[in-house]
Amino acid sequence: MKGNLVSKTSLDDDLIDIKNIILILWKEKLTVIVLTFLFSVLVVIYSLLLPNIYTSKALVLPSSNQSEVGSAFGRYSALASLSGVSLPSLSVSSTDEALVMLSSYKFFSESFFETINLPDLMAGGYWDSSSNKMIYDPSIYNEKENTWVREVSLPRNTIPSKQESYRAFIKDFLNISQDMKTSVISISIDHQSPVIAMEWVSKLVNLINKELRDDQTKRSLVSIEYLNQQMALTTYNETRLSLSRLIEQEVEKLMLVEANEEYIFKIIEPPIIPELKSSPSRALICIVGAILGFLISLLIGLVKHSYFNKKV
Repeated sequence: MKGNLVSKTSLDDDLIDIKNIILILWKEKLTVIVLTFLFSVLVVIYSLLLPNIYTSKALVLPSSNQSEVGSAFGRYSALASLSGVSLPSLSVSSTDEALVMLSSYKFFSESFFETINLPDLMAGGYWDSSSNKMIYDPSIYNEKENTWVREVSLPRNTIPSKQESYRAFIKDFLNISQDMKTSVISISIDHQSPVIAMEWVSKLVNLINKELRDDQTKRSLVSIEYLNQQMALTTYNETRLSLSRLIEQEVEKLMLVEANEEYIFKIIEPPIIPELKSSPSRALICIVGAILGFLISLLIGLVKHSYFNKKV
């Protein structure tokens, strides 16, 4: 019986506290309304200042040429072993290798970096749709004088380095994902300019195909040179005949590699210039900002009431 009375008393106290809070907030309703309005206005201004971001993406599949070259190399290695010749170890370029390369500093600094305009990556700004031109942040880059004017602290330089540019590229621009069920790979770029976003995706796919195709070509040439050396060292007719076949087959493999531009990735949906922005969602920002502003205003109203009551 006593426990029931304590519970009822505690519940009544809670109800009284809630009622008091509501009464306090009602007294401070003008403060809450004004602050909520101010927060909402600030959030709207902030959302309008955010540049539009456009996303362009390419959908690619692992090219069938990889498996053809891999199986061919397996047959050649087996034939070479029967002839008493050990071919140098040549790992077949794979999709995993290409995906790792796409997000590697080596690929960025040696291949991709040289093909882009650095201010497009590091000078922020926004895209002017009427002139189809990037407008750079004047506090970072002076386009008229073609000079970097940003203020940075050591060890960074006024002109962005390759390492700093790489970090920005990986963090803010490049997105890579793969559907494990279908093996479809999505390579996308987020950028203030829809044109640049499309161009960068195309460059990435073309560069990775070219680089790994060239790498496989070099490997095949090394194999041919190695087989020719073995040919010169042996006097056995059967071994020379086997080596001759190996060289012929290696040349065929080389032709297969060089004849296919889509050596690693076969493009099933090329990148396009997006018409609509992908972010920011200004409506969502305004709604969330207004809710947060309202909650903060309630807290300020309670603190204000408590502060002035203590002074009295």
